Amino acid sequence: MIGGGDYKQLPDTMFRCRQLMRIFESNNFNLYFKDMKRMQFPRHGHSVTSIADRYILVSGSRKEVSLAAQKVELYDSHQDDWMELAMLQEGRHYHSSCNFGNKYIFVFGGIKNANKQYSNTIERL
Repeated sequence: MIGGGDYKQLPDTMFRCRQLMRIFESNNFNLYFKDMKRMQFPRHGHSVTSIADRYILVSGSRKEVSLAAQKVELYDSHQDDWMELAMLQEGRHYHSSCNFGNKYIFVFGGIKNANKQYSNTIERL
């Protein structure tokens, strides 16, 4: 689970990264969330894409704090660490992203933070 929360505030949940875990006990299992390392930027209306069964790429945000709408972060699940990548050309939220062959990430559509208009652009990371 990556980020989110009340847009009108800046809750801690906008920075959170949590992993759903299972514990097996007596032929049953229980689910719980394990807190992982926090993101560097607040996320609301962001997009998330997995890469190579190891990485999670997070882009954009509706929250306009520290240029979060243009920021891209990469989470390494083996190291439990975040790395900031090159910024998006267009700050956006409520957009989509997809992994293409573990080589490129395409970020497309959504709403431009600059003017709150729908975006028809595609960026390749």
